[in-house]
Amino acid sequence: MWQRRGWHLLLAVASGTWAWAQLTAGDQAQLAEALRLASSGHLREAETALVELETAHPHDIGIRYRLGLVLLRQDKLEAAGRELELVAKSNPSSPLMW
Repeated sequence: MWQRRGWHLLLAVASGTWAWAQLTAGDQAQLAEALRLASSGHLREAETALVELETAHPHDIGIRYRLGLVLLRQDKLEAAGRELELVAKSNPSSPLMW
């Protein structure tokens, strides 16, 4: 059970508004919906929404980070590793890495 609570905490931490500043209102709503889906266990739907956002905003590390977490939660370890590694390489001092 602690892992599930930890997952929700991780999503809550990752949902900070700092990454949303560059997104349109529609993209912000889609990101919020993806986070809601992920936190309620609808991981495939969350993944789909995050992939769409990542395609539109390939340099947004917040979206990549969240996608990595959703992939990790689905045990898609290789894909999650690729996303999280890109986040780490693009900004190693990011608070998302610590």
